Amino acid sequence: MDLQKIIRMAREISERTGVITFEQLSELCPKQLEPEDVKALMAALTDEGIRLAEDPTKASEPSCSFCEKTKPQVLQLVAGAQGFICNECVQLCVQLISLEHPEWLPEHRKFVDGLTNKP
Repeated sequence: MDLQKIIRMAREISERTGVITFEQLSELCPKQLEPEDVKALMAALTDEGIRLAEDPTKASEPSCSFCEKTKPQVLQLVAGAQGFICNECVQLCVQLISLEHPEWLPEHRKFVDGLTNKP
């Protein structure tokens, strides 16, 4: 298996569409892959930040990497280096952090209050 060639072609597809589908990836790969080849391929895709989508209709629509909600389902999607996070998951993260580290919450409130006062 020429892993670098497969990754290069997967990156080209991903750059055009935002993701690569499992079907597209399957077409790039040899017919018979050993389990260690599949593991290496998946690790390489992750390292390259190439997202996989099972459903081609969802392939062009970005979604939250945590809850998989799409942009029409949430107020905001924030892009990161290898995925997206929605406002609902950010809120959940804030709640979880504040439960485990209550001393963090007052400083966070000051930050948020400072944002609301800006024109």
